[in-house]
Amino acid sequence: MGARRQRYVAKAEAGLGWRIWNTKTKRPWGEHYKRYPDEVLAELNGERRPNAIASRTRDLQVERRPQAQPRRVH
Repeated sequence: MGARRQRYVAKAEAGLGWRIWNTKTKRPWGEHYKRYPDEVLAELNGERRPNAIASRTRDLQVERRPQAQPRRVH
């Protein structure tokens, strides 16, 4: 029995970070992420639980958002 080909893989894009790639449709899935999205990939290629995928994707998106600058008090 051969190794099962993964439908979703991560591709690094210079200066942008990581992007999840759907090998079946040959299109990106989701947005760019700063770190390797290993938990999201495991879920997409495994059990595909929508709540777990949404939660893990949300965690990665929070890391990607610019942080608010502290307000100066005059």
